[in-house]
Amino acid sequence: MRKFLMGEGGAGGGVRGKGSVEGFAINRDMQQYRAGYPGESHDDPRQDRNLRFYRNELKCVPDGILIDDILSDWPTDYPLLETKHGYIQWLFPIHEMGVNDEAQMLQRHEAASMRADPGVMARVRRSYVMMLGFYGAQLDNFEKGTLRRAPNYKDRFANLNSRRHNHLRITRILKFLGEVGLEHLKLPFLTFFAHETHVEGTLSSPKSSLKDYWIFTLREDEDLRRMLVYLKDPEGEAPLSVLVDEADEEGRGKRGSP
Repeated sequence: MRKFLMGEGGAGGGVRGKGSVEGFAINRDMQQYRAGYPGESHDDPRQDRNLRFYRNELKCVPDGILIDDILSDWPTDYPLLETKHGYIQWLFPIHEMGVNDEAQMLQRHEAASMRADPGVMARVRRSYVMMLGFYGAQLDNFEKGTLRRAPNYKDRFANLNSRRHNHLRITRILKFLGEVGLEHLKLPFLTFFAHETHVEGTLSSPKSSLKDYWIFTLREDEDLRRMLVYLKDPEGEAPLSVLVDEADEEGRGKRGSP
C-alpha cells in the first residue's frame, strides 16, 4: 500500500527534501504515519484512557468533562472550541504525543477496541462532524465522506485563515480517522479544502499545510496519487465531487438525510 510513497529517499529520508513524491517533499513524521510507525509498539495494555473516554466512562483532563457532554454542549460554541486546546488530544488521539501532557497517546489495542464498538464509533462520527462545523463544512454523506459548505462558512473560513494552530489540529484529526477505520473520509475532506483553497480562493493560509502535511495522511497510494495530480492542476478534474450540485441536493431531499 505504501510503496508509492517511499519512492526516492524511503521511510528513512530527511525531514524534507530527501523523501519526495511527484515533486512534493515529504516530512518524516508523515512517512512514519503512512508506514504505521515501524519499530514502535504503542500497545501497552495498561493504558486505556482513550477507550474509556470514548465510552463515556472517563472525563478528559484538564477540562473535566465527559465526551457526551462535549458533543452535546460544545458543537456551536466556536469561541470555546477555538480557545481551549486540551480537548483535541482526547477527541482525536493518535500514536504521537501532543501539547496536552495530561492526555494519553493512542494504543493499538485501544484503536482496535474502538473500531469494534458501535457506540464509540458513533461518538467518533459526532466528534468529526463537530470539528467540520467549526471549520465551515458539513458532512453530506458519511458513507461517501462528501462535504458541503456550512451556511456560516465565510465566518468559519475567516477563522481558519487567521488561526493557524488549527492546521495542526486538522493534521491530527486526519491521522486519527485512519487509526479508527475511517480512511474513506480523508480524500473527500482534502478535495473539499483543496478546492476552496486553490479554485475558489476562499482559503489561503492552509496551502502549505495541505501540500506538506494533510495530503500525506492518506495511506492509500491511489488516493495520494490523485491528490498530488489535483494539486498540480487544481483547474483540472478533481479526485471527487467536492460540492453537492442541485441534482444531488434534490435526490438527497427525496431520500432523507444520511
